[in-house]
Amino acid sequence: MPRFLIDVNLPYRFALWSDGDCSHMRDLGETWTDTQIWEYARE
Repeated sequence: MPRFLIDVNLPYRFALWSDGDCSHMRDLGETWTDTQIWEYARE
């Protein structure tokens, strides 16, 4: 699991330098609720 979750409102290019350490919300899907995102981030 990535250590950092990049907000969907930030440019996607922020996730490209990550080496697997970051995940952009766009990669996870656009239908997640705020609660689902928060639970994912806490895990």
